[in-house]
Amino acid sequence: MCLANVFTRGIVYCIYNDLEQYIGSTTLSLIERLKRHECRYRAYLKTGKPYYSSFEILKKGNYAIKELGRILYRDKKELHLYEGSFQKQLTCVNHNIMGRNAEEALAEKKLLKEQKKKISYEREKERRKVYYQKNKEKQKVYYQENIEKATAYRIEYKKKNKEILKEKRREKNKAKRIQLVNSL
Repeated sequence: MCLANVFTRGIVYCIYNDLEQYIGSTTLSLIERLKRHECRYRAYLKTGKPYYSSFEILKKGNYAIKELGRILYRDKKELHLYEGSFQKQLTCVNHNIMGRNAEEALAEKKLLKEQKKKISYEREKERRKVYYQKNKEKQKVYYQENIEKATAYRIEYKKKNKEILKEKRREKNKAKRIQLVNSL
C-alpha cells in the first residue's frame, strides 16, 4: 500500500456565541472536539495554563459548534492552510492564524500591536478629556494655591534641561521651515 495516496478527512469548525467565534480544524467529530475544548477550559480554570483563544467563547457560555468546511488532505499543512483561509476571511478570536509563515505572522503581529497602541492612545485621550471636564474646578483651585511652587519648578526644569529644550526648539523650527518650503 502506497502511503502517498492515503487521505485523511479534516473538518474546519467554528465555536461561536452571539458576538464572537473561534475557528479550528479537527479530524474528530464536532461533538468530540467540543468536549476536548471544554475539558481543556476546565483544566485551565484549575491550573491557569495553558490558555487557548477558544476560551474567549467558552467562558461566556451559551455557545455552539458548527462545521464550516471539509477537506481530504495528505499533509497536516493542507488542513492548516484550509483552516487559515477561513480565519482570514471571517472575524474570529483566534490568536494564531494557521498556515502562515513566520514573516507573515510577524508582520501581522506588528500591525495588530500598532492598532492596539492606537486604540489604547485614543481611549486614554478620551479618558483624560472626561477627567479634565469632571475636575476642571479642582484643577483651577489647585493651580491657584500652588502657583509659586509650579513657577519655581518650571524655572528649575528649564535650567536643568537647557540643552535638551534648545535642541527640541531647533528640530521644531527646522520642521516648520521644511514644511514651509514644501508648501511653496
